[in-house]
Amino acid sequence: MARAKNDNLVNEFDRVCHCCQRHIHFERNKSVENVVFFDGLFYHEKCFKESAGFHRKCGGCSKDIVIEDADQKDILVFKNKYWHEDCFKKKYSDKPIFMENIPEYKEDAYVKIVGVFNGRKKDITKLNEYKIAAVKEVDKIFDEKLVNDYIRKQYDIQTVPWDSIAALYDGKYGVKIPPKHLYDMFVRKQSYLDKINAQNIAKGKDITGVSRVKYDLKVLYNKYDSYLKFLEKQKILEAEAQSDKTDEKLILTTAPQPKTVETNNNSDDSLDDLLNDIFG
Repeated sequence: MARAKNDNLVNEFDRVCHCCQRHIHFERNKSVENVVFFDGLFYHEKCFKESAGFHRKCGGCSKDIVIEDADQKDILVFKNKYWHEDCFKKKYSDKPIFMENIPEYKEDAYVKIVGVFNGRKKDITKLNEYKIAAVKEVDKIFDEKLVNDYIRKQYDIQTVPWDSIAALYDGKYGVKIPPKHLYDMFVRKQSYLDKINAQNIAKGKDITGVSRVKYDLKVLYNKYDSYLKFLEKQKILEAEAQSDKTDEKLILTTAPQPKTVETNNNSDDSLDDLLNDIFG
């Protein structure tokens, strides 16, 4: 069978940061860190913050305050102006009441900053959501690569019928099939698909290459409802098995332990004592 030119294509890939245009490298089974996925694009977290942030002039030193996070601790708002905390303290060190109110001014800054971010498309207050989205997108891409690689090798083709595959992912026919599920179905159902192909050949229908991939995709789509029921049944069985293990462990840890009894081959009393210890 034909093999992918480079098996590493299945285990690693690059994407370009939409901001700095540098590559972001991903590897299978390695955690995705400091990466954001927003509006269909990848960003370094730092780049995203810079692109989503805004500047305000400090009311004290007049330098730019770069605001990239709603939780920045050294910013406050006083008389509708943003201030570096240090600049504010230098300016109003002789005003005890102002010093006492710094926590309130910081809270005002937080509210204002959140308001600005929430009004923008790139909402920095949702950064964690965008980071989780990056993890999910990377996992999806790796699953898609597994599907494509499997099809190339199994069906001895170089180019997969991406439009037909993407139609299943996108739910073109009513139900979306995640790449992870499609790959699992191929692996589990390959012998079934081969049997159908043998029957077609016996009937004079010799379907090969890309045409057979498309045919088998239709077969798998029609089996997807059964596959979902199978997964649900597996979850129930796993839950029951886990419950049985928990119950068994509970019994073992709570059952009274037998006392060590000196036995005498000529005495039945020792056996009676042992049974009493176990069963009460």
